[in-house]
Amino acid sequence: MARRRWVAQQMRELLQEHERSGMSLKAFAAAAEVPHSTLSWWRTRLRADAESTRFVPVHVEELRRPPVEIVVGDVVVRVADADENAVARLVRAIASC
Repeated sequence: MARRRWVAQQMRELLQEHERSGMSLKAFAAAAEVPHSTLSWWRTRLRADAESTRFVPVHVEELRRPPVEIVVGDVVVRVADADENAVARLVRAIASC
């Protein structure tokens, strides 16, 4: 069987089809002529992507002074009018995600 490169949207649609089928992942993979390990890997990856997306409440106020930009890993947060303790708590909360 030749190797095929999948894009996330194609695999997302195939996995949705699997969910509607009622078949086991192994049986569905065989019927779709896709390696079971490929479907399993994509299912794990797409679930992890979905779980890592979170929305948090924010409160917007008029700025009294320029915001401070905090970068923790891939997360960038702009904070204005916060005391040192609030900024420290925010950095720890972001780092724990």
